[in-house]
Amino acid sequence: MSTPHLPNWMTPVVEGYGMTAPGGVQRTEVAGGMSRVALQWDCGVAVFRVTLILDDTQFSVWNAFFLRTIRKGAISFTMPLDSGFGTSDHLATMVPGSYSANRTAGVLYAVSFQVEAEPGGNSLSDADADALLGFYNEYGRDSDAMLARLHQFANLDTLVLGT
Repeated sequence: MSTPHLPNWMTPVVEGYGMTAPGGVQRTEVAGGMSRVALQWDCGVAVFRVTLILDDTQFSVWNAFFLRTIRKGAISFTMPLDSGFGTSDHLATMVPGSYSANRTAGVLYAVSFQVEAEPGGNSLSDADADALLGFYNEYGRDSDAMLARLHQFANLDTLVLGT
């Protein structure tokens, strides 16, 4: 059986969206000094707070997905999340006891739950992370504009030379 995917038109609302830091760091207090901190494991999962705003029909489809496809959250599924590197599909598992559905103004439902998912930054190598930090330290907020201009130069402007 393939991994179920959250229906395409169900996207989490951005307002109120959040996530925790992945675990794996241990802190030990030391009398009379700074605490010792140690990395227990690399990678790990973060908990994301998700809200979907659904109309009556979408809420019915959601309930079919929730109750039958992912068995009340017991089955992992793929959903779009932004873990700091833009929105991309993440394998998510619902946190038991975090689900709620509330009727809002009129015929809309606010469906909220938490999922555990591995943040996208875990796939970066140390060299990639260092390069990203160095690039941002050099160009700051202008880095997006500089990359957009570089993209235009490499993929559009230089094509004129070949004709």
